Amino acid sequence: MSTERDNLSPDEARRLELAALPRTDPRRQEHLLSLAGDPQARAACEKVFAEADLLRAHLAATPVPGDLESRLMAIAATPRRPAFFALPSASRLAVALVLLCAAVVLRLLWPHPELPAQLTDAVARPAALLACTIHQAPPPLKITSSNIHDVESALKTDSTNMPFPISVLTPREKVTLVGGGLCNFGSHQAVFTRWQNATGLVCTLYQFDGKDFHIPPTFVRTQLNLPAPPGHDPYRVVLWPSPDGVCTWAVVLENSKSPDAFSAVY
Repeated sequence: MSTERDNLSPDEARRLELAALPRTDPRRQEHLLSLAGDPQARAACEKVFAEADLLRAHLAATPVPGDLESRLMAIAATPRRPAFFALPSASRLAVALVLLCAAVVLRLLWPHPELPAQLTDAVARPAALLACTIHQAPPPLKITSSNIHDVESALKTDSTNMPFPISVLTPREKVTLVGGGLCNFGSHQAVFTRWQNATGLVCTLYQFDGKDFHIPPTFVRTQLNLPAPPGHDPYRVVLWPSPDGVCTWAVVLENSKSPDAFSAVY
């Protein structure tokens, strides 16, 4: 199982190991001498050592009463007394420092889930621009219908060799489905559906293979405002991954302030 400590460089791991040693341990000085030719690495190492020594000094300077254990047991046996706040201030500080040390150790060693990647503009923009271009000059609809299930069924029948299962999302906002079709989108075809809101503004929803644009399977929902034809409000394009990471979704909104009816579904 991979942990955050596994991602440390050998130098960083060695630095943490030495920081756990007493300040006078000769291995620390030997390591600092070995870094004489790299002032930046030596300064970073000295900073870690100093922080570790300061923490130990605070712990050592905090008096812990000899009868602390018996008092803690007595507090635990009295339900109405709050255990922590019933301690003297010095004891509370000692407990807090111990908990802080435990939190630092857990933060370093406990495995953490991978956070979604951030899409850079260089990755997101090509797909967003292509989505806008197709939105402005869309291919003919394969089916015209406001029924989501009918459109989805027709698109599944009409398309072959798609690298992902075709689906038509149910919008969160009040928009009406106009129909759907297929279009060239990168190295593969994409599925698109067109929708209209109460004011007549149209939005286009795409389901496509993000690998053609070097888009990772999971990433943080990304929004771009792109130039539109003269006299037209900027387009708003939102990209997000499918929950299983097998495809990418994009929606083109004709108004930069139009509510996003689809990406909020995820």
